[in-house]
Amino acid sequence: MTSEMHELLKKYLHYNIPVDDKKLDEIIKYFKPITVECNTNLLSSGETCNKLYFLNKGSIRICYIEEWENKC
Repeated sequence: MTSEMHELLKKYLHYNIPVDDKKLDEIIKYFKPITVECNTNLLSSGETCNKLYFLNKGSIRICYIEEWENKC
């Protein structure tokens, strides 16, 4: 799974940013695959996001709170 995820991420980054393979390999090593179950919250209200996620398979729903109104 790790190599599949890294290859997809490499293709995505290479397509979207001008970077050579050596630097790309340096970037890729900081990504670790995780598997989450359906309806899992990656971040709760009040938390600060300190991670960058790359979605390999599936879909994601993003919601935010603005002045106590739930926006989904």
